[in-house]
Amino acid sequence: MKPIKVYIAHPLSDPDPDVIKANVQAAALIAAWVNIAGQGKLFAICPHTMCADIWQSMNALGSELGKAADDPFWYKGTIAMMLDCDAILMSGKWWLSQGCCAENREWVKCAEKNKGDVSWFQLPYPTTFEDVEKAVKDLL
Repeated sequence: MKPIKVYIAHPLSDPDPDVIKANVQAAALIAAWVNIAGQGKLFAICPHTMCADIWQSMNALGSELGKAADDPFWYKGTIAMMLDCDAILMSGKWWLSQGCCAENREWVKCAEKNKGDVSWFQLPYPTTFEDVEKAVKDLL
């Protein structure tokens, strides 16, 4: 049986590089918690950890493509990843993030198209492992 893919929607962009780094670390921790809570039945898809190093490398190479973390290049790619998932987990102060709000809008459209047959979870802020366990238990 293949694992249930859970997309981690968490803020990323900020003018302060230290905040971006903290956001990547927070999203990675939540992804780890999802995998642990899922006991092999869930697999977290974390665009932050999948893209952060690539984004920095592209910038170091002087690429204009995807120069800013909030560039449409990243939104299109991460939304494509998200739509291949079985569930979405909204975390951090996602409602203040342009990217997370775009992901949420796309997920809602997907839910409407699938007559609500998709899983959407919102974590409290700040989040604990117990919050993640409670949120994903319905997927197991």
